Amino acid sequence: MLEGSSLNLHLAEFSLIITDLSKIDVKIEDQDQALLLLCSLPTSFKNFIDTTIYGRDELSLEKVKSNLEKKKKKRRKDR
Repeated sequence: MLEGSSLNLHLAEFSLIITDLSKIDVKIEDQDQALLLLCSLPTSFKNFIDTTIYGRDELSLEKVKSNLEKKKKKRRKDR
């Protein structure tokens, strides 16, 4: 994701890639998908990534997406 790009567009593209991979029998575990999504975010999300990963034994894609949605809403509210 490029800095300043649409988060919604990025999430849609990410989901499309995961779906396309599953169609060719490439299985990516949920926790790995969550890590891939976090790694695909720009450097402005560094604190978000650090706090999402820190102290966790497990990650889920849905939890990461949910937290991203909360962050997006907070950014809109703060403007």
